[in-house]
Amino acid sequence: MLKQSLLILAMSCLDVVRAQMPPSPADLEKQNRMAIAHGILMGITFAVLFPLGSIIMRAFNFRGLVWVHAGWQGVAYAIAIAGLGLGVWVAINTDQVSH
Repeated sequence: MLKQSLLILAMSCLDVVRAQMPPSPADLEKQNRMAIAHGILMGITFAVLFPLGSIIMRAFNFRGLVWVHAGWQGVAYAIAIAGLGLGVWVAINTDQVSH
């Protein structure tokens, strides 16, 4: 029990020390790449994929079209959620939000 308490205390102290250290160049590069990936995913999803999914419904007429539309929008939604996750990761790691 004492070992566990000391381990938890040591980990907490280490987290405080890490929080006070400036990010390394490698960390900044990773954050930059993640922010760019976030922007690309969200931009393509909301400017291209979601509108195309709606256009498909108006431009074509065949049996099962609703399932093509649903699949397309589902994939677009999954990509948007991935972009959201990247955005949250970037925001947390650049101290833009408090948790």
